Amino acid sequence: MDVFVETKRGPPFSIEVGYYDTVLNIKEKIHKYQGIPVPAQTLFFNGHILHDDHHDVERCGILQDSRIFLHVSPDAAAAAESDHRSNTTPHHHHPAPAPSPSPAPTPLPPPTPPPPPATSKILIKIKTPRTASHHLSLEMDPNDTVLALKEKIQEIESVHVSRLVLQSNGGGGPELQDHRTLRDCDITNNSEISATARPTGSGSSGSNKKLKLLVVTKCATKKLPVEVNAGDNVSELRKELQRLHQKMNFPLPQEGYFFIYKQNVMEDEQSFRWHQCGQGDTIEIFNGSVTGGS
Repeated sequence: MDVFVETKRGPPFSIEVGYYDTVLNIKEKIHKYQGIPVPAQTLFFNGHILHDDHHDVERCGILQDSRIFLHVSPDAAAAAESDHRSNTTPHHHHPAPAPSPSPAPTPLPPPTPPPPPATSKILIKIKTPRTASHHLSLEMDPNDTVLALKEKIQEIESVHVSRLVLQSNGGGGPELQDHRTLRDCDITNNSEISATARPTGSGSSGSNKKLKLLVVTKCATKKLPVEVNAGDNVSELRKELQRLHQKMNFPLPQEGYFFIYKQNVMEDEQSFRWHQCGQGDTIEIFNGSVTGGS
């Protein structure tokens, strides 16, 4: 999966990381592709320092398209560059002068990490069926979620958030997911978003619409077709797999597992429709559990 790295040294850049890569692996990749020494790097995610180099991506809660802020220590970077020059420059041997006694240097306190970059308000242009001839302008914070934007639209348009569908690029982009921030969705100042309302229909067009999905275990050793309701929460799939495990001995990791859909971790308390699952889509089982980290 790809994550974005922001730094004051230049424009953001992206790197590819695995679900089981550690914080140290991320720093090593930044060193490899950007030439920034590992000791000079301090990484921030969601306003917290990633202290432990041995914590993996899953434990830190880093997902596809997450944004990490990189602070580069000038002292550490200069020291690393100095070491590099000393290792590559030929040395001329001269008699060393007699050492003179000097007081032990006072150690400097560690530098205080900077706060995460400040955010400023952005103006978003909303196009709705009722305002087709003009745009509805809303002021938001880039760290606000898509759900928060829907709630503001609900106050004006009187359409419940559960029926609102938001799309970027004035309707030409993918549907924006409630849990993601506007920054993660690349929503910037003067971005245009299309807001439409799902029909209130019933029957097969509502929450009882059946979806046929393919569940795949790790390394694709087992594949199982299952049928779920589009409005069901992902936790219902977990119950169904447990039933099949007892009935058909379908292999499930004893240490726990979570689901991945299109390289994103699925949330048990959200529906398949919320995850935008479609007919015939594949859901993967991964060993372990998903926890937030700092």
